[in-house]
Amino acid sequence: MLQSIRKETRVRALLAAPGAGIIGPRGEVEHSPGMSLLLFSSERVTSGAALIPHLDTPDAVEHLRGELPSLYRERGTILAVVDPRSMHTDFFSKMAQSFPETPVVGAAAGWCTPDQTVTLAADGETGSHGGAYLHLAG
Repeated sequence: MLQSIRKETRVRALLAAPGAGIIGPRGEVEHSPGMSLLLFSSERVTSGAALIPHLDTPDAVEHLRGELPSLYRERGTILAVVDPRSMHTDFFSKMAQSFPETPVVGAAAGWCTPDQTVTLAADGETGSHGGAYLHLAG
């Protein structure tokens, strides 16, 4: 599905994660498959997406910094969707220290399978642990 979305929309940055409920223009979907998709195009907004599979290490924020070079060029906002079971306890406080002028918004990814696995995607990568991040600036 992710490859089809990328092919059809030609997006530069893609972020995806399951949720316990999906909210879109037609309302909320719970307890059944659903998708909410936001597409935008702008000459003034830049974006970058990254999947960080290991948030449980002390250097996870440095890894994110290396994967999102746009953080160095422009102030913006980070949208984070994370698997809360795979996060280092200090992860968000270290993010606030590393990027003090960059607001972070987001949510915990929901589990949609009986074995409680989660699939996260950012750009062309997918994983079952960690977090998916989108940096928007401009």
